[in-house]
Amino acid sequence: MKKNVSPAEYDLIIAGLGASGGFALCALNALGVSRSVRVLAVEKSPAPFRKIAASGNGRCNYSNASIASENYYSFSASETWRKKFTSNISSCDLMDFFYKQGIPSRQDEYGRLFPYTNSSKTIISFLEREVKKSCANVVFESSVTGVNPIGGDSGFEVSVRSAGEKGNFKARTKNFICAAGGSAYPKFGTDGSFLGILRNLGHDHIEPVPGIVALEAALPAFKSLSGLKMETIISFGENFSRKGELLFTDYGISGPNVLYASCAVSMALGKGPAWLAVNFLPETYMDSQYFKKIRSTVGAGAVDIFGGTLDERFVRAFIKNIPGMPTDGRKLSDYDVEKTVTCLKNFKLQVASTRGFADAQVSLGGVVCPSVNPDTLESRFHGGLYIIGEALDFTGGCGGYNIHMAAATAFAAVKDIAWRFGKK
Repeated sequence: MKKNVSPAEYDLIIAGLGASGGFALCALNALGVSRSVRVLAVEKSPAPFRKIAASGNGRCNYSNASIASENYYSFSASETWRKKFTSNISSCDLMDFFYKQGIPSRQDEYGRLFPYTNSSKTIISFLEREVKKSCANVVFESSVTGVNPIGGDSGFEVSVRSAGEKGNFKARTKNFICAAGGSAYPKFGTDGSFLGILRNLGHDHIEPVPGIVALEAALPAFKSLSGLKMETIISFGENFSRKGELLFTDYGISGPNVLYASCAVSMALGKGPAWLAVNFLPETYMDSQYFKKIRSTVGAGAVDIFGGTLDERFVRAFIKNIPGMPTDGRKLSDYDVEKTVTCLKNFKLQVASTRGFADAQVSLGGVVCPSVNPDTLESRFHGGLYIIGEALDFTGGCGGYNIHMAAATAFAAVKDIAWRFGKK
């Protein structure tokens, strides 16, 4: 007959060992409390920080020189909550923190910050050392399946399903950090399932949608252009306009400029059709007068006029999208040139949908912001419960904003917890 085994007691349990969970352990070390507290970290994957390895195309774009409210997207944050929260996370100087750890950085023309090595392995190696330094009990290939308040100020009983030798078990803790991430890149263990556990604790959430993701669009005339890259200006709504690279695909469009626009587009798709304005002639001198002069110099065919500026395959495909334009090789009149330039500079493209979570870098949505303290990330319903990183309905666009937020929220939560351990 098996004896009843009492749940193990911990001071802190962390669900998830991605960027948020890793920086939480890092914060414990920085505050000097890691060796005096009992910590359990539970990670679904067989290894930590797998999503970080893929960030910035393997370079790890970990932050940005400018962290501002307009860099983040939320369905539920009030203006007051947004201002307070972004003020808090922008005060986290991650570049200086890494510099003091012997990891200098480099900055590109968009303000994005990378380790000087241009390798995500530098950041991963640092976080792996911090995990070991923290002396936390880490269990991989394991999932938190339940978090139940014990009552009063006694904390929580946490149920864990594990594929390891220990098997399924329960543990108790006064403090619990949800660092389980969102729904993007489910192959790395972030599938959004933890939102159900938080809902059982009273936290409503916005159903996640893909963000920083390629867009699907019906472009019959452009289907043959898959793989072609072009410099464009993409505009969407009143607040987004950016110059950068667009990539044609067999399902629609991708590339850096599309990924930057995708979060705003993804949020808008929930309300109805979404239209992008694409400027294929992004330089100011590329106007109708310029191309009329080219017409008089090199010839009046569409490829003659525009083929030196744009890929010839694109010119032929684009002409098919302009009603009334000659497509059989006939010469273009001055009026045709004006019409073509106008359309090239303001091409309206309807987005049918985004690609799925498997292709998305982040998810938009999550636990509604009003239910979390913007200063400490502590639940307004349960003392000792903290929700950090991508589990929250506050997501950064392209540019390093999400790893920065993971770090900033982890430090804020751990700093609040450290007060309970007698550390300031």
